[in-house]
Amino acid sequence: MANTGNNVIVAVAGAGKTEEVTRLILNEDGKKRICFLTYTRRNQREEADRLAAKTASLGKVDVMGWIAFLLNEIVRPYIRVLFCDAKIEGLTKRRPPEYVQRATGVGRFITSTGNVWAEHLPQLAVKVIEASKGAPIRRLESIYDSIYIDEAQDLCGNDYVVIEHLFRSNIKVYLVADPRQSSITTSTLDKKYKNKIGVNLLALYRDYERRGICSLQSMNKTHRCSQVLATFSDSLFPPLMGFEKTLSALTERNEHEGLFLISKKQIEEYASSYSATVLRWDKRAKVGNVPEVANFGECKGMTRNHVVVVSTKPIQQFLMEAKYLEVNSMCKFYVASTRAKHSLAIAVDNPKATLDKLRMAHPEWLDKGIEFSVWERLK
Repeated sequence: MANTGNNVIVAVAGAGKTEEVTRLILNEDGKKRICFLTYTRRNQREEADRLAAKTASLGKVDVMGWIAFLLNEIVRPYIRVLFCDAKIEGLTKRRPPEYVQRATGVGRFITSTGNVWAEHLPQLAVKVIEASKGAPIRRLESIYDSIYIDEAQDLCGNDYVVIEHLFRSNIKVYLVADPRQSSITTSTLDKKYKNKIGVNLLALYRDYERRGICSLQSMNKTHRCSQVLATFSDSLFPPLMGFEKTLSALTERNEHEGLFLISKKQIEEYASSYSATVLRWDKRAKVGNVPEVANFGECKGMTRNHVVVVSTKPIQQFLMEAKYLEVNSMCKFYVASTRAKHSLAIAVDNPKATLDKLRMAHPEWLDKGIEFSVWERLK
């Protein structure tokens, strides 16, 4: 029977989802046994560590990564139900060669030295649950009363099959995600729910709610970005995707605020003038001697007063032609844009020409309060 106490929380960037999860955990009955899971990379790990520190006083919160959870709590204890002679030593993050991807037996999932292929771990976890008739889930029911799963937008299709088993268990499950920040994934080879994963997760969550296995909640108020920056970030996604409008709760003001276009030749000067962090697609984008620089894939979890985003060709096409980016690029641009509290400058080849074409390509932006200006050098 479905556990109707399950909750899926869809949060915008800067909504304070880690703080909300902390609040929910601290409000749990003191006798409850709790597990907090997250799929983290780089800056995101700081949030998980912060939550662990805040809830340490409870003494009953286990904090672990999603990958470790699948491997150690589901696969390892029951692997021999599926493959009777299998022995697991650890995990390999190398991409499986083609012959492994085509395999159907134990070789598809485990190397000859006993390491599980990380790319196939979610699928292996599902197979273990099914082969053991749900034994790993029953074991988890005996250990935990509540499981919190953070950064769920980065999970792949078979990860969600595991979650569906948890939804149907006696464990109360909280899922927290921002589909628009789906810039990484646990597996690039997993094709389960191909059209409902990542940025399209809202469709899957709404399906769960219709089936009665969870309640869907929204956190659409950002405490990080000013309203103009939040509204611009919303505009990166086609309206048909159905995302709720982001509202800003930021009351702090700054002498330098708004949306700007700068020349790529001005990146160093602009960044030095405002101690701005420069975010780029990768290190091939030359930015000069700036206070701080990071790639798009490294900046999740950051909050900075002022940010420069170095445009790529697709970003410039979006600005000048209203051509939406490919999904992964769209999400990475969203992550980069939402790191800023007060100002976002986009470095382009020709700021004035870009602004002219931008105004023609996006006439609706002015009505929404999205207005760019060309940055002038400080006197």
